[in-house]
Amino acid sequence: MNLLSLFNAIEAGWWLLCAGFIAGRGHRIHGLTLRLRVLLSFLLVAFAVTDVVEMTTGAWWRPRELMWANIVCVIGILTVGACVLQNRRSR
Repeated sequence: MNLLSLFNAIEAGWWLLCAGFIAGRGHRIHGLTLRLRVLLSFLLVAFAVTDVVEMTTGAWWRPRELMWANIVCVIGILTVGACVLQNRRSR
């Protein structure tokens, strides 16, 4: 296992840990509704899967489907963050 693969494995583990935290303890985060928790957990797991796939391809942009999956995950995670901030302001 080269250094890049090791980094991707650690990163995948980190995203899975974050997904587990959000699923299990996310109810304590003000503004993070159940629907947003489920969506964010799903997006973080999907992001972890892209890191595992990246270990075999060697790049996040190859194949193109992997690049698009990464883009969708990042946009989704940022959108959930924006929704949480909006929920906090509206309450």
